[in-house]
This record gives sequence, structure tokens and C-alpha cells, in this order.
Amino acid sequence: MKEIDEIKKNNLVKKQSIQLVDIEFEITQVSLMMRKGWLLIGEKLLTIERNELYKQHNSKNMTKWLEEFSISLDVVPSTLWKFLKIVKMLNDINFPISEVNLKNVTGLEQIARIYEYTSDGEKTFELIKQLDKKVITGKELTQQASDLLNAKPPASDKNNNPATKGFLKAFWQKITKGFLACLPPKPIIKALPVLFVIFYITDMS
Repeated sequence: MKEIDEIKKNNLVKKQSIQLVDIEFEITQVSLMMRKGWLLIGEKLLTIERNELYKQHNSKNMTKWLEEFSISLDVVPSTLWKFLKIVKMLNDINFPISEVNLKNVTGLEQIARIYEYTSDGEKTFELIKQLDKKVITGKELTQQASDLLNAKPPASDKNNNPATKGFLKAFWQKITKGFLACLPPKPIIKALPVLFVIFYITDMS
């Protein structure tokens, strides 16, 4: 009986030595690491892209590597692209990483979409501040991004936009038609080499 009492006493001491505040602190640290994970991943992906490290994997480009790498992580590529675009935006506009609200990943994703289409660093900086102060919501940012997507091509990629390509094609078609309209009729065009020879012989004589 004494041995059983001694075991119970030791277990009681162990329970009393476990402090709730310590466990809460440990959980908080793990939660912070998990929340900060997307930002760290984005920073690493940006390093890979800027230094073209994907070539070490014999990948043709960042997209190809990211698609293959996402399989090993069991995540969809769009998730990794989201983290990369956010970090790239923060670097472009020199927004302090230490001031990033890690909870705002969804809103920051929409701001990154807006920045991709406007290249307006000052406006983007202000949107991040507004999101942090809850002046603007993620839903409103999503609507802004969608409106831009439907209204105009990205500021950094206008030449690759279908609408721009269509305009250029129509423009060159008009130029070509105008040029052809100025040419002589086909029978004369076909006879030009012969006429040239005749004129040349006549001039020689």
C-alpha cells in the first residue's frame, strides 16, 4: 500500500508542476510559426525565381518547377503562386515585412492581383494599410481585382493581351490593304519585268 501511495504522490507532484501558462505559450509559438509559414514560403520561392534556381532541377521555367514541386508538397500550384505573388509585391513596393499582418493573407492576395494590373506602388501600399486597419474588406478587394481584370490588361503585360493583339492585327491589315490599293493592276505588275528589260535595251541603244 505504501508503494501505491508513493506513486500517487509522485503523479500529483508531476501534475502540479505542469503549468497552464507554459503550455499556452508553447501553443502560441507553434501557432505563430504556422501563421508565418506562408510568408516564409513566399520568400523562399522568390529567391528561387530571381536566381533561376529551378534550372538546377532541369526545369525550363519557374512554372514547370513549381508544378512538379507542388506535387511533393501535396498542394495545388496556385497556393504557392499566391504566396510568391504577395511576397514579390511586398518587395516591389518596399513594404516592411515586419509590419505584415500575417492574418491578412487572403486580402493581400487580392491586393497583389490589383498591383499586377496597375503597377501602382503607392496605391498598393495604401490598400495594405487600409486592410490592416479594417477600412477595406477582403470581399471589397476581390471585387476591385475582378473589375480590373475585366476592364484592362495588366500594366506589365499589355502587349500579350488578346485585345491589344487584336488591335495591332487590325491596324496592320489596314496598312497592308492601303498599300496594295496603291499598286498598279495585276496585269501591269506581271508585265513590269518585261517592260523594264525593254526600257533598259532602249536606253542602251
